[in-house]
Amino acid sequence: MSMLALSAQPFGCPVEAPPECAREVRRLAVAGVTEMVPFLVGLFPFALAVGVAIGSAPGDRVAGWLGGPLLFNGATHLLALSAVSGGASWYTATLLVVAANSRLALYSAALSQQLGPQPRWFRWAAPYFLVEPVYALVGQHLERGVSREQIRAYYLTAGVAMAVTWTGAIGLGVLAGPVVPTGEASGMVLPVVMVGSVVPILTGSSTVVSAVVAGVAMLLVPAPGASRLIVAAVLGMLAGVASERLRR
Repeated sequence: MSMLALSAQPFGCPVEAPPECAREVRRLAVAGVTEMVPFLVGLFPFALAVGVAIGSAPGDRVAGWLGGPLLFNGATHLLALSAVSGGASWYTATLLVVAANSRLALYSAALSQQLGPQPRWFRWAAPYFLVEPVYALVGQHLERGVSREQIRAYYLTAGVAMAVTWTGAIGLGVLAGPVVPTGEASGMVLPVVMVGSVVPILTGSSTVVSAVVAGVAMLLVPAPGASRLIVAAVLGMLAGVASERLRR
């Protein structure tokens, strides 16, 4: 038995399955990473800004960074940081986080019906990666007819790609935070949240158009400090959305 076939067994290929099954699992695993890239383009600056906010604020930076892999959600992470820095207790911050993440239970309920029974190891691993981009992409593939077994490979590689990028970008931001003026750090958060929420829905050339317009605006718009970032973000988003509509 080839190593490829052996590695494909947990992802829906029986022991005596033809080689095509293992190749399909490998294709789905690669697609999980490549199809996540447009989301990562938008989320990277968001995660970087979250890290800068952590690094430029007083307090334990390691604990702040750990919110990335533990919460795995930018808006929730910022909510927790804001609550703690504002004097709220950890108990209160935890309640806020649970309330903000309650929507994930809806995603779990929807996918549990589509995915059906799964092995115990997958039931333990999958919930950690269940955030909006993973939910959207996995749902699309299930609608296209990918089997409930083989979708496991796609689900996990997409989730791991996002988790590594997210936590790594936050780490880079934490390292850069001490050298970024506090006012500049706080001014970064709004525009990158705006970009991070819109860029993932753009695909292909629209992502490039959005990035190019925002970059040119950063260089040419005669506005001071954070206001230039906001103007650039808005212009980039509008250009990306317009490009997406023209393509359709």
